Amino acid sequence: VSSTNTSSPTQSPSFTLSKDADLSNLSSPAQVGEEITYTFTVENTGNVTLNNIAVNDALIDPSNPVGTVTSLSPGASDASVSATYALTASDINDGSVTNTASATSNEVATPVSGSNTSTLAQSPAITLTKAGSFDDQNGDGLAQAGETVSYSFTVENTGNVTVEDIEVNDPKLGGVLATLTSLAPGAIDASVTASYTLTQSDVDAGTFTNTATATGDSPSGTDDVTASDEDTQTFKVPAIDGEDDTLGLPPT
Repeated sequence: VSSTNTSSPTQSPSFTLSKDADLSNLSSPAQVGEEITYTFTVENTGNVTLNNIAVNDALIDPSNPVGTVTSLSPGASDASVSATYALTASDINDGSVTNTASATSNEVATPVSGSNTSTLAQSPAITLTKAGSFDDQNGDGLAQAGETVSYSFTVENTGNVTVEDIEVNDPKLGGVLATLTSLAPGAIDASVTASYTLTQSDVDAGTFTNTATATGDSPSGTDDVTASDEDTQTFKVPAIDGEDDTLGLPPT
């Protein structure tokens, strides 16, 4: 009497997914719209061939797989799937991009994930331009006490992150003139204006100089972004008998 015992090997399908970022196309510091290239590597860690491994990355394409590996033998790796992601202002303000990819196959229905975090350099910066103009209210071409100088203040975000709560301050014009809620990279605000009323001392001096500052908050700090600018006004003043009428000097 003979007997036959047939046993089937246990099948154990499994794989890993890793995600690597290529930042070589980014400027220093990074700018909105520049692209990170991601490479997705699938490794078959099981003992059966895997088929139709679909790689998904919701940050890049929330609706469709970014690529598919048709077949992968046990022990084999495949890094053929790649995709690009364009940076947003929020990414740069956050200082990093973190995203997670997932993959499934015909044999592995539970998604396998792999993530990557890329650090982005932040470079907060603003400029302040202050422009003054003498207002000759009586039209005589001369400066008198009580006449005014009108000022405009232009703030530009020259960095790569949003700057918030920007205070434009000019002590000689009363202190904080305005607070700009938010200024995105590349944006310009020229809404702040003010005026100064000349005193007799200013007229006697024949010139008036003052300095303004703009101070704001970067995404990672408070009052850590600042700029300043000064304006000097030189006046033609009423003549003193026998003297020149520009700065009160003897005639030449």
